[in-house]
Amino acid sequence: MRVYIFLIAVVFLIAGCNDNVTKDSKEPVVPGITIKNSSEWETAVNEIKNGGGDEIYTLNISGSFTAPSTKENMFGTATNITVNIQGSGTVSSTVNGSLLCIGEGQTVILKNVVLHGHSGNDSPVVEILSGGLLQMEGNARVTGNTNSDAGGIHVNGGMLIMQENASVSGNTKN
Repeated sequence: MRVYIFLIAVVFLIAGCNDNVTKDSKEPVVPGITIKNSSEWETAVNEIKNGGGDEIYTLNISGSFTAPSTKENMFGTATNITVNIQGSGTVSSTVNGSLLCIGEGQTVILKNVVLHGHSGNDSPVVEILSGGLLQMEGNARVTGNTNSDAGGIHVNGGMLIMQENASVSGNTKN
């Protein structure tokens, strides 16, 4: 009888430990947002900016569109956030500034999406500030930008992780 009670206790203990190990430390996952145009992009960015920290967001890029540029931290003061930007579309810029400016405590994961700058820009396509992280996966690309600062991506105290097939190309620092 003692053996069975001991085994049941061990099973419950292991099950409880497993439950804690598999939980994601970042709570709630915000449902994915499909983005097809500039207006939807701006709405999503503002939702993230005003949503506070400790969130995981997914932006599904569908099609190609021009988005507004920024020279400030794109997601405001929200920290401990992860923003997954994925899809088969292209987000382009036609005015001066960066398409992404990633600040402290912010992680952006680009997967299979293209960020396209423009000639004569005064900023890189992506600016990674201190404590920020950009991870590029799949066929993610940063391309088509010319500026005097850094071309495609400027790592300003943050971190860049590139995985196989991701690329930063077709950018010029002049």
